[in-house]
Amino acid sequence: MRFALRRAGQAAIVIVAVATLAFVLIHLAPGDPFPTALDDPSLTDAVRARLRAQFGFDRPLFEQYLRFLWNYLRGDFGWSVARNMPVATAIADALPRTVLLMATGLVAGTAGGVALGTWQAARRGSGAERLVGLGAVVVYAVPEFLLAMGMIALFALRLRWFPMSGIVDARSHDALGAAGRAADVLRHLALPAATLALVVAASVSRYHRAAMLAVLPEDYIRTARAKGLSERDVVLRHALPNAMGAVLALGGLLIPALFGGAAVIEKFFDWPGMGRLMFNAALGRDYHLVVAGVVLSGALVAAGTAIADVVAAAFDPAQELDA
Repeated sequence: MRFALRRAGQAAIVIVAVATLAFVLIHLAPGDPFPTALDDPSLTDAVRARLRAQFGFDRPLFEQYLRFLWNYLRGDFGWSVARNMPVATAIADALPRTVLLMATGLVAGTAGGVALGTWQAARRGSGAERLVGLGAVVVYAVPEFLLAMGMIALFALRLRWFPMSGIVDARSHDALGAAGRAADVLRHLALPAATLALVVAASVSRYHRAAMLAVLPEDYIRTARAKGLSERDVVLRHALPNAMGAVLALGGLLIPALFGGAAVIEKFFDWPGMGRLMFNAALGRDYHLVVAGVVLSGALVAAGTAIADVVAAAFDPAQELDA
């Protein structure tokens, strides 16, 4: 518990540092969230000055920073100028869709990676194992946008099994019943989630294979074999549970990585989640929304690494001394 609390404190420091860096960088960039008169003739210099004063952009930078920290402590993330709504509302609308995409990809990818890594370890050195391992490395090395393009080309354009973009069919979704609407969302979720799952499975399988190979030579595994247990029981009942610590720790690190990967996937599949929201906010110079998105991403990284350390320490308490 003391170790977990210490890691939580370190994570809080990281989040504050990320928030500070995001605030400074976005305010050092030239311009502001309001278009010039060249973009919108109705926004004269006087109107822009009034808007800057209304949103506090005319105040000294340090005063803006202190107000920024105080507002975040109170749960006030500011106002999205481009979307004309509170930042918290914009994030609350997009975040559940990203969580749905990430959770589906993470669960499916982790299950597939564990199964693949276990199979590889049980058949170490065989031709099939080498071929599968090479395929996993290739998938892991391919940029996510190329993988997304391949999935769209094969399953959406050529085979026409799944829609290529969006979260629902705008023409028929509202006319469907509850089961039909759920099925519509699942059909649109399939391709982006499968793309993320492939990336996760390729990564998890490599780590899990190494963990299984470290466990299989242990004395208790030899004892289980000496008792006459089948190789299947030895692998699944004895080796697999003891190798899962590495996968559980890796899961904490995959959460922030998936958040970044989901931004690319969401853009290619036009999935209305945090990735698309942040992309549009950056293009529109929506200061408050960009900073909130960066802080959220930093919080995921800090929380993910803290969770990974705590899980690893639970399986190997000696690791607490190194943290």
